[in-house]
Amino acid sequence: MLFNLALILFVAWITDRLFRRVNIPGIVGQMIIGLILGPSMLGIIRPAEWISALAEIGVIILMFLAGLETNPEQLSRARGPMLLSALGGVFLPLVAGTWLTLSLGANHYKAIFMGTILTATSVSVTARTLLDIGQLRSTEGTAILGAAVVDDVVGIVILTVVLALAAHSGAAGHGLVLTVLWVFLKIAIFFAVAWFGGRALVRRLARRTQPKHQGLLLSLAVCFLMAVGAEAVGVAAITGAYLAGLILRGARIRALSEEVETVASGVFVPVFFFSIGAMVDVTWSWSLVAVSAAFSVVAVLSKALGSFAGARVGGLTYIQSLRVGVGMVARGEVALITATIGLNAGLLAREDYPMVVAMVLVTTLITPLLLRFLYPDDARTGFASG
Repeated sequence: MLFNLALILFVAWITDRLFRRVNIPGIVGQMIIGLILGPSMLGIIRPAEWISALAEIGVIILMFLAGLETNPEQLSRARGPMLLSALGGVFLPLVAGTWLTLSLGANHYKAIFMGTILTATSVSVTARTLLDIGQLRSTEGTAILGAAVVDDVVGIVILTVVLALAAHSGAAGHGLVLTVLWVFLKIAIFFAVAWFGGRALVRRLARRTQPKHQGLLLSLAVCFLMAVGAEAVGVAAITGAYLAGLILRGARIRALSEEVETVASGVFVPVFFFSIGAMVDVTWSWSLVAVSAAFSVVAVLSKALGSFAGARVGGLTYIQSLRVGVGMVARGEVALITATIGLNAGLLAREDYPMVVAMVLVTTLITPLLLRFLYPDDARTGFASG
């Protein structure tokens, strides 16, 4: 384990330096190296529980950092574009994914479920890229992060409805309505308790954190607890982590963002992006490649166009809306979690899983590259240019 971890971190360091020199995010190199060293190519490093554990911690800390870097006042000002981008980024992928799957001969339940997978948004890649180019606090960055939280909640509700319909053989009734209402209630209670109770508790504890390391310990504890709480009510852990960052930003714990950034970038985040490439372990065929390519194209275009349209209607400029649309494209671990739920529920066949993995890999790789292209050099503030 230690040798493999050392290899991952050393390769991550090399690729980060090399890719930054040609103006490409280092995380792209880490994903590519994960693909090369993983089971699909060289097979030097295979997925393991310790890699999954470190990767999960990495994405949680990364979204916690994104919350710390988000200005609540700016988030409030961007609520129009945020909500409309979220709705556009859910509706169009759901319809497009369902249509594509139906056209391939699948039944309605599987088709709607595949559309549900496409509604997922994982902004961990986007957050890292925006952080690197100093645009995480921009209007577009704020809108993207807020829209991703809304997407998460809406996606959970859609997934719950699909699972309930499948379980009831399509017979929607009082049971289905009660299930959906219960999901909404749990989510509402979690957000209310986390926001109001969490802020009051953190402010009291923050007064007693004098050395820097005490603030870091408290902050990470709150982050992980809120991530666990989010998962307990059916929301993705990264949403709880992002909310924890928003809460702790108001506590004004000294140099917290810098401390968290050091912890995240030092170990956990490189392992996370490496694991995305390393998780690919499939035997490809021409038919699988063709279907995966079609699914990936639909995934990219539907999310980008849907979120772009929402941002434009919400009042953002053309280029700002385009950045928001591109920033919402990456699916990441959220789509994989949804796919796993579908596997366990019998809505997704195991032979279809590689198609989801390919879509996740394509959307995750393309997002930072397109974002870099959409931000000219003179628009960057170089927050993390080291």
